[in-house]
Amino acid sequence: GNHEFDYGMTQLQTLMALSNAKYLSCNLTDLRTGNTVFDPYQIIEYGEGDGATKVAYVGICTPETLTKSSPSTFQDENGEYLYSLCQDDSGEALYDVVQDSVDAARSEGADYVVAVAHLGQAGISEQWTSEAVVQNTDGIDALIDGHSHELYVQTPLNKNGQPVLVTQTGTQLVGIGQVVIDPANGTIAAYASNDTETVTASTTK
Repeated sequence: GNHEFDYGMTQLQTLMALSNAKYLSCNLTDLRTGNTVFDPYQIIEYGEGDGATKVAYVGICTPETLTKSSPSTFQDENGEYLYSLCQDDSGEALYDVVQDSVDAARSEGADYVVAVAHLGQAGISEQWTSEAVVQNTDGIDALIDGHSHELYVQTPLNKNGQPVLVTQTGTQLVGIGQVVIDPANGTIAAYASNDTETVTASTTK
């Protein structure tokens, strides 16, 4: 999320070293090297042997991070940007790097691709919403969202007209959600719930 960057890259790296979690982002790039700061994706195998299912997790940071965190985190002492989040006005730069990462994960053998994103929808720059990313890419099976503090489970269509499960569970631990991939029957289902509302949806691969 954008607030992981609030106290600068050095502090973020310190916290990362203390964490057991894997940090992923396909669209945070160091402009000095042209390389992504984090791995774009990670593939995890579930099950063993020939029956194992490979799920690729692709990380996506909102380009709004440049302004909704501390801009100085991404700049040098002269105010020049050292990092990019693929923040062009059309959204195409973001869509392209997401698509490249999805394609790379598929070519590496991923059976499913889950985008782990901090994009959001309500009140977000239209070209950078989770719905816009889904609509302008293909190969994502599900997208776990954040940033806009909403509760939803949706199935927008990708650029090939196929439904993609998109879900978010709100903010401040008031909601809980689950995404279930069932390779046996080819379904992906999700629910998101808080004290007042529960929403569900499913898609077929």
